[in-house]
Amino acid sequence: MRMFLMIALLGLSVLVSAAIVQVAPATITATNIVDFEDLGLIGGSLVPYDDILESGLTSFSERFVGQSVIEVGGFEQLIGLPSDELSLANGPANQNLSAGNLGGNSGLSGESSLMSLGEGAVAVLFDFDQSKIAFDVLGSDIDGSGLSGTVTVSFWARNGLLLDEIVLALDGSPSISFGFITDDAGFSIAGLSLINDDAGGVGYDNFIYDVAGVVGTSGQGSEVPLPPTLILFGSALLGMLIMGKKE
Repeated sequence: MRMFLMIALLGLSVLVSAAIVQVAPATITATNIVDFEDLGLIGGSLVPYDDILESGLTSFSERFVGQSVIEVGGFEQLIGLPSDELSLANGPANQNLSAGNLGGNSGLSGESSLMSLGEGAVAVLFDFDQSKIAFDVLGSDIDGSGLSGTVTVSFWARNGLLLDEIVLALDGSPSISFGFITDDAGFSIAGLSLINDDAGGVGYDNFIYDVAGVVGTSGQGSEVPLPPTLILFGSALLGMLIMGKKE
């Protein structure tokens, strides 16, 4: 009985610590979306946000508490691990985030320093853990070599541990979509860090995710709902413990 419980608990630890798999964005069937249209930005506008920004029931800022920012070649890089529990931290004034509306579509960018739009880090914090995510990268630029830059996505658990890190190659398209799922279909993605080294900087739009957030929470301190598979597993484990005591 004791050995069986050890195996069961090992299975539980695997269940809640997933790797991330990149998939075709069209396969992400989640219905919750952050398109920043709720910000009410007019065409051609660019609005700085020095504090945590909540849009589409999701929260955004520069980085997470516990991380530091350095600039390398004009682009922000992140060092350090987020603290437990995952929470957002802002950059300096005019170096945090900017949201704009170009061509009728709104998007979000990070700023590495004044007037260097799109070269800064962006942190995304969900109110509840996710199993699938998609988003668009806007405005990638091909430099004189005919090459474009990259976006590095770090996927974080609620306790600040790194789930996975994926480098996305950009191709100079005005908009390119990316999709991701956890390899076990478990709900373990609490937040994202986004940095890039694209020559002209990039923006982000149309974040799609599967568990809707709550208005006004800023993504911090929210109770994380257990996925159905984990609830069933916990119920079965509790049942075995009760049966073991009766024997």
